[in-house]
Amino acid sequence: MIIRMRQCQLFIKKIFHNIFPEIINKTVCSFIDYLSEITKKKYYLYRIFFFSILAQLMMTVTHYFLSFSINVSLSFFDMMLLVCLINFSLIFQITPGGLGIKESVYVLFFMVAGLPVEKGLLLALLHRSIQLLLTTGGVALIPFRKRWLH
Repeated sequence: MIIRMRQCQLFIKKIFHNIFPEIINKTVCSFIDYLSEITKKKYYLYRIFFFSILAQLMMTVTHYFLSFSINVSLSFFDMMLLVCLINFSLIFQITPGGLGIKESVYVLFFMVAGLPVEKGLLLALLHRSIQLLLTTGGVALIPFRKRWLH
């Protein structure tokens, strides 16, 4: 596994070295080296795994409560399936921020579940607006990050 990871890192470095200017090459190579250092320490991997599971659980709970707010009765496991489908669809981002792709997954999920498609779009827009509000709040905290990180 580690050998394949190292081969992949060397392949990415080679691609960037041939295509992009030197400053981008240095930035990408230093980022890849940083990621390889993190993956060598199990403590960081456990933290990454824990926080990614926590983020998915929070997203599922948010969808669950938003579905109640628009009078859609879906089980918690249905919401977990929806969140998994959304995350899988966002792997292939062909638009900035997955705009439109995420909403189409909601609509298709609601269509297959036999629920009104409009409610699926409403749920998608509600969740997108919550994401935008939280992101805006996080951006407002950027000037204070140096004090909290040290």
